[in-house]
Formats: sequence, C-alpha cells, structure tokens
Amino acid sequence: MKKSYVNNYGIVTFMLLLISFIFINKFIYIAPNLNINIGLLIYPFTFLFLVLMYNKYGMKNAKEVIYLNFIILLIFYVIVSLLNTIDAITSSEIISENLRNIFTPNYFNISNFYIYYPDMAKLLTFSLVYFLTHYIFIITYEAIEGYSNYFLGFTLAMFIGFIIDQMLYIPLTNIKNLMEHSINYQELIRMMTASFITVIFTSVLMLIIYVLIKKRKKN
Repeated sequence: MKKSYVNNYGIVTFMLLLISFIFINKFIYIAPNLNINIGLLIYPFTFLFLVLMYNKYGMKNAKEVIYLNFIILLIFYVIVSLLNTIDAITSSEIISENLRNIFTPNYFNISNFYIYYPDMAKLLTFSLVYFLTHYIFIITYEAIEGYSNYFLGFTLAMFIGFIIDQMLYIPLTNIKNLMEHSINYQELIRMMTASFITVIFTSVLMLIIYVLIKKRKKN
C-alpha cells in the first residue's frame, strides 16, 4: 500500500465532506418551491473518490477512508469548538466572530463565559448518515461489479447510496421542525423532491466523470 496516495485520498474526501457540511444550509433558487443546497452539489464527489480508491487499492482501504472521515469530522468540530470558545484579541474579533458563525453558530453561557458549538443534531446525523450510506455504496458497488461491469456497478451503487442518504438525512434533521409545526409534511416532501432531483443530476455527472476516468486509464 502506498501510504501517501491513501493519505491524499483521505485529505480530498475529508475536505469535500467538510465543505458539504459547511454549505448544507446555503440554498440556491432553481424554480418556485424548488431550492437546492450547495452542499448537496459537492457531496456526491465523496462517492466518486471513494470508488476510485476502491479500484486502486481495494475494499480495505476504501473502508478505512470512510472510518477516518467519520472520526476526523467529529474531532475537527470538537477542536474548532474549543478554539472558537477562546476569546480573541480586539484586533481579530471580527475574524473570530465570522469563524463562529461558520463553524459554531450556537452557544450557551456559564456566568460570563460563552461556549460555542455547532448544530450537534445536524453534525451527528450528517456524520452517521455519511458513514452508513458510503459503506452501503462501496459494498453494493463491489457486489454488482463482480457480476456485471463497473458502469452498471457504479450507476446502481450511486443511486442506491445517495437516495438512501437523502431519505435518511432530510427527515431526521427536520423531525424537530415537524414537531414544532415550523414546517409541514408538504414542505418536507418538497425538500425531498428537490434533493432527489439533485441526486439524479449529480449521479449522472459523477457517472460521466467516472467513465471518462476509466476510459483514460485504459488508453
């Protein structure tokens, strides 16, 4: 195993995962009642890089990347929370405030001491769903590819993994909103519809990129 190659894949997939989570609440307007979050446009690349690692180094290393990304994402936010809790000097207060807004928008105080932290429900849900669906994705890809070809394997694995991902993530992160009646089931269905449209579009895009990579390697 070439350790540096594995580390490079790990770094890339972690960065994609982190960026996806950071932008998960930033939406772009597509059509009336159809908004798509930017994070969902970046997230599919984590599937692509995972399957590229599998093709190069096998199942063991692909699973290791899933485990590491899951653990490192949680550790990253623990460290960021601690750092953002530390008061900045006057000249860097604006920078400190911006970092808190991006990474740790929530806080509670003990006396005059403020402790900043991310949206824990979304972070844990995002991390667990990532772990589960990428594990399903790579196992599905291996099973299908073994009996057919990489094209069919990637297509089915991508759709299965990504659709399960959104079917879990959207309802789980909106349970509180549904219970508080800040959104209704019709709005939840619209969210899922927008996500499924994105899933179809990005899955096709990932498939095209993957096929081009495979053909280039053959040549």
